[in-house]
Amino acid sequence: MTLPTGAAAPIDEQLDKAGRVFERLSPKLAKHFHTMRREGLIDLENRKGKRAGAFCTSFSDEGKVAIFCNSIGDEGDVKTLMHEMGHAFQGWESQWIEAVELRWPTSDGAEVHSMGMEFLSLPHLGEFFPPEQLARFRRSRWRRAIELLCYVCVVDAFQHWVYENPKAGFDERDQAWIRFQDTYMPGIDWSGDAEPFRALRWYAQLHVFRYPFYYIDYAIAETGAMQLGMLDARDHERCLETYLELCRLGGTGSVLELFSQAGLRSPFEPGLMADLMNHASGALAEA
Repeated sequence: MTLPTGAAAPIDEQLDKAGRVFERLSPKLAKHFHTMRREGLIDLENRKGKRAGAFCTSFSDEGKVAIFCNSIGDEGDVKTLMHEMGHAFQGWESQWIEAVELRWPTSDGAEVHSMGMEFLSLPHLGEFFPPEQLARFRRSRWRRAIELLCYVCVVDAFQHWVYENPKAGFDERDQAWIRFQDTYMPGIDWSGDAEPFRALRWYAQLHVFRYPFYYIDYAIAETGAMQLGMLDARDHERCLETYLELCRLGGTGSVLELFSQAGLRSPFEPGLMADLMNHASGALAEA
């Protein structure tokens, strides 16, 4: 594949740089990464005919974990690689669990490790980006966390309303979507060309049609990931212990049990959201 001139994250450099990120972060995580690279368990580059997207999978009979990406050389590849490696680290650390089905968490806990790795890797991404670009990348991650929580509220409230009003027509549903946008994502300027499309976003949200009420799981996971980012800023060693324990536990408990056993606060604990938002505000100001 021919890279675009001035690619933000050249593909042929990504694995070398990621290896150095994980070596700085944790010897144990670096070992998992180097094992995967040595054994060809990272399918990184986009190519003709390759399935779209990115995911992590495991081969339980061989005790191995692999990730699949579609890197094209832009900075979004870095986020995807860190995210999928978070899933992979959890998969490797959970290999001790005899019951294969319990090696992976339920959907409400499955994204904590991947989203969490996005935060834990942030201090070390100077391997990929110069200072100005790195600062922008960090701000973007914290901003996306806040936006995600707000958008999840819109989707979740809308789905509840839809099931409570099964006879509502399309126009009523469009107006309900707008109403929840105004409630949970106020201040967005929808004037001009964007106005006609404002009510249409829910049509593109696959979860509304195929996975009812699943979307709230993303918010639960993000609260755990943000806690890891907040803890890392205060006590890196404790944060790393928390992360590795969370990975080791796999799916041996409910999401709240996993949070508790690893030392994270419940996403439903009063005051947690205020603490996360205060930290996020500071992180956005410092980056």
